[in-house]
Amino acid sequence: MWKNDHRSTERIIEKIYGEWIKTPIVDIKILNQEITVLGEVRDPQVIPVDKSHNSLLEMIARCKGFDFYANTAYIKVFRQVGKMYMSPILILRKGHQYQQEI
Repeated sequence: MWKNDHRSTERIIEKIYGEWIKTPIVDIKILNQEITVLGEVRDPQVIPVDKSHNSLLEMIARCKGFDFYANTAYIKVFRQVGKMYMSPILILRKGHQYQQEI
C-alpha cells in the first residue's frame, strides 16, 4: 500500500503514464469510506464520508446528538488502520477541545 495521499498518488501515476500519453489526466476517487457511530446517540448509524476531514462534533450531530443517558465527558473513538484498531480516549470536560478530527 502506498503511503501517499491521493493527490501525490495522482502525480506519480501521471508521471508514469506521461511516458506513453502526451497529457495524462488522473483523478483518483476514494470510495466506500464510512464512519460508524454507535452507543448513546439518538440515531446510531453508518455515515458515508463525503469530505477529507470530519470532526467528532459533525458525526454526533448527524446522529441527532447524544441520548439522555450518555456520559458526554468520556468518549472512545476507534480508528481502523489496516486490520488493526486504534482507540484514543477523548476526555470532554470544560476547557478541553471538543472538535477532534477523526
